[in-house]
Amino acid sequence: MFSRRASSQGDDLCPFDKQPCVKHQCKLYLGLIGSNPQTGEPAKEYDCAINWQVVVTLEGNKETRQAAAATESFRNEVAASVQIMFPGSREEIDRQVRLLGRAGEEN
Repeated sequence: MFSRRASSQGDDLCPFDKQPCVKHQCKLYLGLIGSNPQTGEPAKEYDCAINWQVVVTLEGNKETRQAAAATESFRNEVAASVQIMFPGSREEIDRQVRLLGRAGEEN
């Protein structure tokens, strides 16, 4: 989860008032628990919620892509099973879709 950039001097300024960060006294200073993507070791890091926003968004996007891939894989498994259980069913489905498409064009 944590593949973050190295800190620099300017990173310790509050994004709102440009004053030094008060860290744990600020309500936006959060600790996230996760694992290092390279080593898998548990990790906990603290930073401003504004800085975490990008990391959390990227992680959410990665999870969404993985879920979509799993859904597609499941769909392929189901389609293969249907084809085995009902030989010729794919051709019949295609024929029905073509018929429905023609019926929709007539309206």
